[in-house]
Amino acid sequence: MRKKELGLSTHEIGRKTVITAPTGAVYLSEFMETLPAGILNKKETGCGATTVVLENGENVIVACPTRQLIINKVNQYPNTRCSYKLFAVQKGIGQNHIEDYIKECQGKQPIKIMVTYDSFPRVYAVMKLQSIECKIVVDEYQEILDAYIYRNAAIRSLLNVLKGVPNVTYLSATPIPYQWRPSELEGLPEYEIEWENSVRIMPFRIKSNHPLAIVANIIRNHKLGHPFELKGNKVEEYFFFVNSVSAIRGIIKSAKLSPNEVKIICAKDEINKKKLEGFTIGEASGTNKTFTFCTKTAFYGADFYSKAGLVVITSEGYAKSSLLDISTDIVQI
Repeated sequence: MRKKELGLSTHEIGRKTVITAPTGAVYLSEFMETLPAGILNKKETGCGATTVVLENGENVIVACPTRQLIINKVNQYPNTRCSYKLFAVQKGIGQNHIEDYIKECQGKQPIKIMVTYDSFPRVYAVMKLQSIECKIVVDEYQEILDAYIYRNAAIRSLLNVLKGVPNVTYLSATPIPYQWRPSELEGLPEYEIEWENSVRIMPFRIKSNHPLAIVANIIRNHKLGHPFELKGNKVEEYFFFVNSVSAIRGIIKSAKLSPNEVKIICAKDEINKKKLEGFTIGEASGTNKTFTFCTKTAFYGADFYSKAGLVVITSEGYAKSSLLDISTDIVQI
């Protein structure tokens, strides 16, 4: 451990090393200068785990499950807290672009690259070719399990490249249980952050045979001048998490929403563009609109800011994509 971490209280529970956060700490950067190699269960979302490595003095590659997470984070830099320029590598970014960014960083700042799981091997190949040592963070690594189903080749390639590589952190607030872990992750050291005052958000659940109709009614009531109220506080902005673009299209049509009232965040593929004809697929960053709809592409690590916002998570039990309990995703939202 580095100087900042030497005074931390730690203890062992089974296979894990538990790191106790100091009294009053809210962010990992308050007591850690880097992330330990192995599997790290941060236990809380929004605790600034990736911020630690994006703002310290290490060269780092952060591999992420979604393009949206990368764009959201890269757009936050440079800022008043950190002058570093981050570089996003995704489809369309070539080796020459990566090399140009590395050259730009020389003598000015550490290399800070954020990359999708799919594009990680080519970024790492450039770093190896130039003999550049770096920290590697696989963010939201629990997504590896889900992604095996539809991105098997990309995930296998990621894990194969990383096998045996030192200084790799697999990061999550909801780590993969032992029995489901890929063989490439077996035997890695495990760490867990123990927070003094863990924030436990208790969602208000509504069971309905027509969940999409409830969402449409919330929207219609707001437009009629009757916004949702919680303890006397009126909601001004709504964030609807619906993991179905077809369902989003249906809600928009039912509530008679216009493009200027809506922000939609989902995968920018041709199928979705066709389903949402007349509406633009946006980014998590930027100005909020009254009604924001997000699919799973924005669940992981994307930050939303609102002083009077309400999060509504909608799940349809009959849809194949929703057969798993919504609680498997709700921790990330």
